[in-house]
Amino acid sequence: MTTIEVRDRVLWVGGRRVPLLSGEMHYWRLSPDRWRDVLKAWPRLGLTMVSTYVPWEYHETAPGVFDFEGTTEPARNLVGFLTLAKEMGLDVAIRPGPYIYAEWTDAGVPTRVALMHRMSSAYRAEAAVWMKGVVGAVRPFFATDRTRYPDGGPIVLFQPDNEVDLFSHWFERECGLCGPETADGPAVGGPGRGEPGGGGASPFGAFLRSVYPDVASLNAAWGTRYTSFDQARAYASAPDRSAPEQRRRARDYWRFQHWATASIVRWHANTYRSMGVDLPMVANYYPGGDVQNWKVLARDGGVDFLAIDWYPRAHFRGPPAPESREGQASGGGGIFGLPEHRERRVFMDSCRLQSVYSPIPFIGEFECGVWHGYHEYTGILGPGHYREIYDAATKAGIAGLNWYMFAGRDNWYFTPVNERGVLRPDLAGEFLEIHRRFRDEDQPSRRRGCRVAAVFEPEQIGTDNALADNPVLQALHDAGLDYHMWDPDLGQGRAGGHEPEPTVLVYAGADWLARASQLALRAAVEGGKTLVLPPRRPVRDERFEPFDAFGVPAPDAVLSHLGKKVEVTPGTGGEAGVAEGPVMVWSRASLPAGATAIEGVQCAGRQQAIENSDRWMTNAIGTRWCVGYRARLGKGELIVLGVAMSPSIARMVGGGHAAAG
Repeated sequence: MTTIEVRDRVLWVGGRRVPLLSGEMHYWRLSPDRWRDVLKAWPRLGLTMVSTYVPWEYHETAPGVFDFEGTTEPARNLVGFLTLAKEMGLDVAIRPGPYIYAEWTDAGVPTRVALMHRMSSAYRAEAAVWMKGVVGAVRPFFATDRTRYPDGGPIVLFQPDNEVDLFSHWFERECGLCGPETADGPAVGGPGRGEPGGGGASPFGAFLRSVYPDVASLNAAWGTRYTSFDQARAYASAPDRSAPEQRRRARDYWRFQHWATASIVRWHANTYRSMGVDLPMVANYYPGGDVQNWKVLARDGGVDFLAIDWYPRAHFRGPPAPESREGQASGGGGIFGLPEHRERRVFMDSCRLQSVYSPIPFIGEFECGVWHGYHEYTGILGPGHYREIYDAATKAGIAGLNWYMFAGRDNWYFTPVNERGVLRPDLAGEFLEIHRRFRDEDQPSRRRGCRVAAVFEPEQIGTDNALADNPVLQALHDAGLDYHMWDPDLGQGRAGGHEPEPTVLVYAGADWLARASQLALRAAVEGGKTLVLPPRRPVRDERFEPFDAFGVPAPDAVLSHLGKKVEVTPGTGGEAGVAEGPVMVWSRASLPAGATAIEGVQCAGRQQAIENSDRWMTNAIGTRWCVGYRARLGKGELIVLGVAMSPSIARMVGGGHAAAG
């Protein structure tokens, strides 16, 4: 029997090494008479793997009755499609849902199921029937199965469900986020209420019971006076961020989202496995990172690796965002409608994070065209765009990708292969060259060799918008540095061993970090790493109570940002950096024992109004302050900065580790 392993950032099918480089084709959207012509484009353009969804809504002819052989409609012949893929020597990644989204009616599930949330017993009962039916159809085509083919079938990878989201903003009552009553009376649960927990317990109530031993503990955390968990109402955001109890309550909302998505992925993965699926499983998710916490999914989702889905604007800029959103973050994780330099950085940082949490840093849906309507946001996608996003992704450590869609279909634009299998001359050559480079450079084995890492906690994407709105990450990016992402609890995580350990860590998170994470970060410094703490540093724990594992003294003064342009000398003879904005100042007497002061000198600052006297600005030039310090901590070093992280400051602390190609 053939076994499939996830190892060395690729699949190993028996003794065959299979890098993840594939293209999406939706067989059911194309004429079966054209399937062969379309699939011929795969080897012509350097691909040997095809990926496809399997739509429940389309294959079901009556509740619980499925056509996988094209008896009722030729395009339903999934068996015929997989047979053809085997005949043509193509590997297959199968994605049978139950949900597929895919710009399909009701996201790919039957209409009767669409109003059942994914944690409900009603949904799971319906989904299990579909899952059993589709597994029965595709199991003989697994590479691990030899009942149909002596050398095994073509399917080497399995995706349970799709971009899992509880959609609790549409199922607030059913999830228990509104509590037992709303303004118009008792919450009425439809078929989606009641799972998990039994007895009508809501998902939110079940989550709270899993993290608080009793209602008194919940009340102590939230500052409430509930008498039962079922009375609890969620705060998706804290109305008063200065109130620790409100921030704890909002954090619990995001922790609930992460718990729910991981629970849903795990249920689907375990259910498929109980039905005989013995292939590697991958869970894909949105690029925003707020609802789906990649760290929690990697730990609790029950799959073998993860995949991010990305559809950037043309050249990371495209048309302007709508006027009301210009320059602002929006959408999941606040990543849509960003200025060009921020969109490129967010794209690359989210890709960098995949190396921390996934054994194969993989883009499960990599933009290859866009659906109708979204094209107005992305702009026209040409060969230069695809080259640019491929370069950015691989520079950020991506080791595998699936082009979505590689072949055209209804309501989709800018693919290299049309619905008849004809290659687009303006795109085909570019994709062939990209795939040649992927193979020749052996992207899964490629090592980037950078020694700088940004310390980042993914939970803070939801609580603090820490991915889209992050001046430290932006400065590292704009400085042209190549850097890893580093989880304080895991270090480099799944990338450990593949990439060299970073020597310089730059904190790029919110003003809070769990106590255990802060202590782990301190231990890393004591073990020999250099840690840079910018002005936004962890001074609170996960309960938003004061806690600073590094004991950084409060500055003696914080000076106005007006007119400030400060040249900072690292004190090691290296390149100086320049920062603008507020300045934190310490007296030397305030510094920890043995610390070395970091000096800042006022440069020619920016005039605030045309009528201001030049003499005011020039008179301030040369003013000196202590704007931070360096201190030994065990075998490592702590660098505390009281000025904003600018690109030149980033280069100063990063030691000139320029971006690798």
